[in-house]
Amino acid sequence: MKIVSTLIVITSLYGCAGATKKAVFLPDGSKGYAIACSGGKLDWTDCADIASKLCKSQGYKIISNDTEQSSSFGASQIGAYGSTHTKRTALIKCN
Repeated sequence: MKIVSTLIVITSLYGCAGATKKAVFLPDGSKGYAIACSGGKLDWTDCADIASKLCKSQGYKIISNDTEQSSSFGASQIGAYGSTHTKRTALIKCN
């Protein structure tokens, strides 16, 4: 049972890790991108790599970026577990 709990925690952590991008309209009406590089396996370098690929040789301007940290804790009859999660989001505009 303890192995099952450990696998669930590991699977949920890997499920949270991943970079996403979405085209958005900025407050001035121009096109931009919202980039999320959340989880323990990613960092701001991964967000910058995505921005570079989106904007190519044009380069880009960071409109905003934000980092949020959260923690969770759970317990049951078979044990206790805890985790932390880092949420990173950036809003960029290609030059």
